[in-house]
Amino acid sequence: MDTGDIEFLFTGDAEGPAEAALSGNLEAEILKVGHHGSSTSSSAAFINKVSPEVAIICVGADNSYGHPAGETVQRLQNAGAKVYRTDLNGNIVITTDGKSYKVKTQRASITPQPVVQPAPVKTDPQPTPVSISNGKFVGSTKSNKYYYPDCRYAESISPENAIWFIDAADAQAQGYVPCGVCKP
Repeated sequence: MDTGDIEFLFTGDAEGPAEAALSGNLEAEILKVGHHGSSTSSSAAFINKVSPEVAIICVGADNSYGHPAGETVQRLQNAGAKVYRTDLNGNIVITTDGKSYKVKTQRASITPQPVVQPAPVKTDPQPTPVSISNGKFVGSTKSNKYYYPDCRYAESISPENAIWFIDAADAQAQGYVPCGVCKP
């Protein structure tokens, strides 16, 4: 679904073979993850084609299938997508004006948690604040994307998670990819 600058991709129960058959420009800011986040959906190649900023997994709590699969959630997080799950977040509503979007959840106090590995514990008890003077681009230690400092996504990065780069080559050398919105 194309709403202007914001695209949604609804995959239903698609798994690997259906994902592989899709061609053309699949980039979308919002991805409804296929087959309840099973291990047979959302391959790394497919996620790279879509490059989602937000991934929604529709799944029942404590389902007998074990959905979503930990490796699927991890692949989405490694690609920089913020993962929302109906079992953790309840109803998930995304609104857009075609230029930007907002995600609202029924249970705002529950945040998506990594399934495979917990986030690394920071050993510095008081993170050093960073400022724009520290670099030309900013990224987050919680994703693999880098941004212009005035990008709407950069503005949401917590200071303790910010990492600054002197230029695009510096960001890319550290494994970061450019934001699909601000295109640094």
